[in-house]
This record gives sequence, structure tokens and C-alpha cells, in this order.
Amino acid sequence: YDAASVSEIARVAGVSKPTIYNYFPGKAELFSACLLTRIDAYASRILALELSGPPSDVLSALGHAVLELTLSPGATDVYRWMVPESERFPDLATSFYERGPGKGAAKLCAYLTRAQEQGTLDLGETPSLDAARMFIDLFRGEVMLRNLFGMEPLPDSDALVAHAVDLFLRAYG
Repeated sequence: YDAASVSEIARVAGVSKPTIYNYFPGKAELFSACLLTRIDAYASRILALELSGPPSDVLSALGHAVLELTLSPGATDVYRWMVPESERFPDLATSFYERGPGKGAAKLCAYLTRAQEQGTLDLGETPSLDAARMFIDLFRGEVMLRNLFGMEPLPDSDALVAHAVDLFLRAYG
């Protein structure tokens, strides 16, 4: 955020500085709009998934999508931008969470609730939203940190998803 000036942004975009200010009152609003546009685009990948069918199939498909997104260079860049700026832009950090990870967890929560009602999963006393977050978090721990730090090699995606689905179904299947 600090490294970019509105003048530089206008130059790279091929527009004048006043043009940018016609659309955005300041650099902070421009930064927020750019970040939220990217977050919405990434979240749409997860939200477009059809979560229906047997839990093993649904969790596998969702796991692959979450892992692919987590490891994508663009999403990694957004995360790298958002974390250090979250103190300066707490409302943006909240929007980031609600429009990205929060929506994904809510989508899985709805599926888990239906699966519990149909008897294909038994979440016990675990709220559906907590179970959804736990499943998604299986793809945001070690592998996400290794990716953020540029550490190679990353785990095999198919194996990681298979292990995560197996773990989740052992707990709730």
C-alpha cells in the first residue's frame, strides 16, 4: 500500500490522476475496491461449486477447490497484502473475511446441515459452521504457510485432499 502512489497507479493504468479521483475519493478506497474485487472473484470459484451428493464426493471436490485457490499465486498475493494492512484497514479485513473465507464456510455449513438432517453425516454436538471451518482449515495450515514462505516442495494435492476427507469422515461420517 505504502509503496504505490496514486500518480504511479494512474500512469500504469494509462489514465490521469483526476480520473482516478472521479471514481475513488482516495488511495485507501482504491486499494479497498481493488482488493475486494479480487476477493469476490476468488470466492466465486468456491461459491459456484454444486455441493450435493455423498459427503466424500462433496468434500473431495471442495477440498481440491479450496487447496487450488489457497495455493494460487493471485490469492497468495491478496493474502500477503491483506495481513499487514489489516490493522490499518480493520473494516477491509472484516470484509475480506466475510466475502471470502466466511462465504465459503457458510456454503459448506449449509451442505453439512443438510447431510446431518439426511443422516449421511453425524456432527454430534459440533455446530455445522464450526465443522465447516475445521474442514476448510485443513487446507490453510502447514501448506498455506509453506506456500506463503515460498518453501518447496508443497505436499501432493491429491494426497492432502484424500487425507483431509478421510480425517473429517472419521470424525463425522
